[in-house]
Amino acid sequence: MATKCNDSKRRDHKGRILKTGESQRADLIYQYRYTDIRGKRHCIYNSDLKALREEEKRIQVQLTMGIDYAGGSITVWELCKRYTDLKRTGVKRSTQLTFDKTLRQLDNSDIGHKMIRDLKMSEVKQWFVELTMRGLSRSTLKQIRGIMRPAYEMALQEDVVHKNPFNFTIDFVPNNSKAREALTRDQQQKLLEFARTDPKSMHHYDLIVVLLGTGMRAGELCGLTFDDLDFENRRIYVRRQLLRHPNGGRYIETPKSKHSIRTLPMSDDVYHSLKHAIEVRAKLDVEPVVDGISGFLFLNSWNGPQFNMHISKAVWTTIDRYNRKHEDQLPHATAHHLRHSFCTNLIDAGMNPKNVQYLMGHASITVTMNVYAHSNSDKAAQDFFQTITTSV
Repeated sequence: MATKCNDSKRRDHKGRILKTGESQRADLIYQYRYTDIRGKRHCIYNSDLKALREEEKRIQVQLTMGIDYAGGSITVWELCKRYTDLKRTGVKRSTQLTFDKTLRQLDNSDIGHKMIRDLKMSEVKQWFVELTMRGLSRSTLKQIRGIMRPAYEMALQEDVVHKNPFNFTIDFVPNNSKAREALTRDQQQKLLEFARTDPKSMHHYDLIVVLLGTGMRAGELCGLTFDDLDFENRRIYVRRQLLRHPNGGRYIETPKSKHSIRTLPMSDDVYHSLKHAIEVRAKLDVEPVVDGISGFLFLNSWNGPQFNMHISKAVWTTIDRYNRKHEDQLPHATAHHLRHSFCTNLIDAGMNPKNVQYLMGHASITVTMNVYAHSNSDKAAQDFFQTITTSV
């Protein structure tokens, strides 16, 4: 039972001033009323005013963060939305697109509409299995977990929930991604020779030479401009990626990591192919501009800058034409297979792995050696016999 003094402020039975939303019932129990982020009113109770106010502080923190504290009464999708909104500032556009993709996955599932307090780890694992059966890769599942695990940690720290159902490894999901194999030296030469001489493939020749001779990512090659080429010193400056938005359009982004910003040397073949690419490139009155960048070296048939799919399509269509004309078949390959081939060529030639790491733009030498440097039984045997012969 709250009382009023001459100063018109509401007080409890001990004369303490009550704050907005607070009141005291006739049985001396304190209550606090508030409205959640969806406009629904709630009330909490406590016999101790100090304890009530501790609860009030937690509620206000949750409301400020956009989370309804009342027993974890928000959905998994709402938690993900709030977490990703907090993280969007300062992250790459590709990361923001990953946020959006995860939100769509949750919105299209029963998991996304469950209350965060009710979600069990076994349900999440079953959902991951179902996503795998629908064709999603393990890397996509890792992206979803990589967003939801810290989102739940945020809720845990605020005592909104008491467990994190995304805190697990994905070992139980089969790895359905195919390992990218490097082309052998012989296969690389056959591809280059065919692209150089085949009338319907020769317009892809320069692009394939640059991919095989630099190991650039497709997005890095798309973002290459005239200003990135130093023919006098035979240097290529990798400073950006040009990527395609899933909903259409292109955008510029920094390379994959800070280690991917690098300077690449031009071999003779790459030098001549880049020179030729400039010679045959369309002379435009108005250059296409993407996020303030212009002068892109490789253009599509509409004189716009190429993007990843164009680059990989140039590789696999050339291989398809080769296979239609030859009995000895080349394996299916994309631009990234040629990147693997470049790395493997350098490792096989005995180049210092740390220098290979730099040229590849890898943050870790482990990635260079375990993922990109390919070996097989024939290579291992050859290396073994050369080693023991040299040591004798």
